Amino acid sequence: MKNFFIVANPLKDREELYSNRICQYIKNMGGTCSIYSYELIGNACNYTDCKNIPEGVECIIVLGGDGTLIQASDDLNGLNLPFLGVNIGTLGYLTDTDMANVYDTIDLLFKDQYLIDERMMLNGQIYRDDKLIFEETALNDVVLNRSGNLSIMEYDVYVNDEYLTTYMADGVILSTATGSTAYSLSAGGPIIQPNANLILMTAICPHSLNSRSIIFGAEDCVTIVIKDNKKAADRRVATFDGEKFIDCLPGDKIKVCRSKKIAKFIKTNKASFLERIRDKM
Repeated sequence: MKNFFIVANPLKDREELYSNRICQYIKNMGGTCSIYSYELIGNACNYTDCKNIPEGVECIIVLGGDGTLIQASDDLNGLNLPFLGVNIGTLGYLTDTDMANVYDTIDLLFKDQYLIDERMMLNGQIYRDDKLIFEETALNDVVLNRSGNLSIMEYDVYVNDEYLTTYMADGVILSTATGSTAYSLSAGGPIIQPNANLILMTAICPHSLNSRSIIFGAEDCVTIVIKDNKKAADRRVATFDGEKFIDCLPGDKIKVCRSKKIAKFIKTNKASFLERIRDKM
């Protein structure tokens, strides 16, 4: 592997200082490297898209934290390329290396001494009056939440079209195992080995004494129906990996299933997931 494309968080790699250093190192090694000259457009915060990637690229190097890596993988998932996460952020659960070790990591890539870690993704669909109005994939989670008011919301939950329960809560998180260390963890959900294939459901601030996260199989489909709460304002929001926001109305259905797409991450770091958890927690 010697052909690379670099995507960086512009707030953490100001003036492309880190990007240029890595790119020059790759070229000195006899490889090819391009850097995306990013622009933040409105609130979209997309780092790039598939049309910006030159032919022949074998790996996307992402500089930032977990959020940057997730956004880049969402933007470029259609290319089916692996991502190398370089942590210049805070947590870095998903990243493989950092700036102190990135050159050693690149040496391993040139020698083809790496593994590909495949992660399950979610496909989320929003229906209004039985018509599909929005569809998107997510690596971490699909979240349905209230917005702009303090009234409790009600959500009916169906699994494979069979009624399961009704939540009275601020919202509901549907996440992958990868997303179990993100918003779901903050909401009291469990930490799950990231290569497990499943769907994790966690209520946000449920008005209940016995509400617990529920784990479904990877082939299950979970549908959340927004109930009409006359006492609450109508605005609810569905978010995909914390980046794409869609306003929802009472009666809307959010259906979440396993996506046909997968995210591929390069792994050279021999530290186990449990070791990473001990270091990060």
